[in-house]
Amino acid sequence: MSEDPAIETDNNVISNEESVRENFYDRNINDDKIIVVRNGKTFEKRLAGYKESTPSVPELLKMSQNKGKSFAQRVMASIRGININDGDQSPDNDFCANTFMKLTHGITAYRLLEPALVPDELMDKLPLIVCLHGLTTASYMWADLSDLLMNCDHGPQCRVLCFDFYGHGRSPWNGVTVSLDLLVTQTKELLDVLGFTDKQVALIGYDYGCNIAVGFAAKYPDLCLSLSLISPTGIKYKPLDKEKMYKRKYIGEYLMIRSKKSFANQQLRDFYNFDRSTIFYPYIRKHVTMVQWQIDNTPGYLGCILSAYRHFPLKGMEELYSAVGRYPRKVQIFWGKNDAICPFKKCIHRIEECFPNAEVIDIDEAGHQLLVEKFDSVASEILGFHKKLYEEKFNNDIIVDDFGI
Repeated sequence: MSEDPAIETDNNVISNEESVRENFYDRNINDDKIIVVRNGKTFEKRLAGYKESTPSVPELLKMSQNKGKSFAQRVMASIRGININDGDQSPDNDFCANTFMKLTHGITAYRLLEPALVPDELMDKLPLIVCLHGLTTASYMWADLSDLLMNCDHGPQCRVLCFDFYGHGRSPWNGVTVSLDLLVTQTKELLDVLGFTDKQVALIGYDYGCNIAVGFAAKYPDLCLSLSLISPTGIKYKPLDKEKMYKRKYIGEYLMIRSKKSFANQQLRDFYNFDRSTIFYPYIRKHVTMVQWQIDNTPGYLGCILSAYRHFPLKGMEELYSAVGRYPRKVQIFWGKNDAICPFKKCIHRIEECFPNAEVIDIDEAGHQLLVEKFDSVASEILGFHKKLYEEKFNNDIIVDDFGI
């Protein structure tokens, strides 16, 4: 049997009983059966396909002890629980992935947002935009942009899907190797179980979410309507000082454990200006605080990051980018001229060669975190891009006219 994040189910719904908050338990999953061990007593639950819940106070519980897994997986797997809706405890309490689906490699937390003014009977006709977060972030980063994509008159007024990749936010990591194919599969599988199997989607990616968006477009070209890539990795990538050591077996685990208190502050290099006097400094602090929150609360967060350093293509994806760039779809790319993660001068010409027909937007006085430092500029371009895209696809304002918005 293989271990997986501990989730108790009852009538195919993830339990949110108050009593389970204080209990540690292990979970073993074998196809359709869960064995729950709690306080020395054994319980058996049945699974029937995918599990979904929208409880008022949704929770993920404790991760298993990962017995039988490798030393690295046992060391890195967290046994801390996540209290999804814990009042003011989590920094992203205002916006997070708050619904859960059991997929092949574990639980995925997601949030499907819909425009407020569109009648329910017409909702299925709306286009869908999928937002893919970065290596250290989670769904919280899309809070403001997703609202504009849904409800702004200057935007597409569409549905938006945000979700947490395995090991981020409220989606636990169970030790599976973090590869490009894994996360592309997670994206496609979530779309399938939500009923969007054959629906064309627009993808917005940030950081390594751009790699995943391009990977999805390569694997499912007919399902990807457009790409918006914000600070993409995959070309040139400047690693952390210790990142080469992270890739060494056992040493990487030791160093990652040692970095639990310093890793969050290392994310300040994502910003061009992180001075306290800047108007967006509260958002910088939120990002750093959310990284620390994930370290403390997301099962397997640091292990997932370590696995990505070792197995995910953070650079050297020019061949795949070029193949996707030849496909006749709309593409826009954003790059900060002061990006310290993916240096502008080393990357911009390569990305233009890979996507010769893309709209490339370089932004002055901005680092890697463009949605924090230059939100207005980036959001304005994305809204206009998608509004024009859907007006062309659906014959000039047919969506707006039909819905009476």
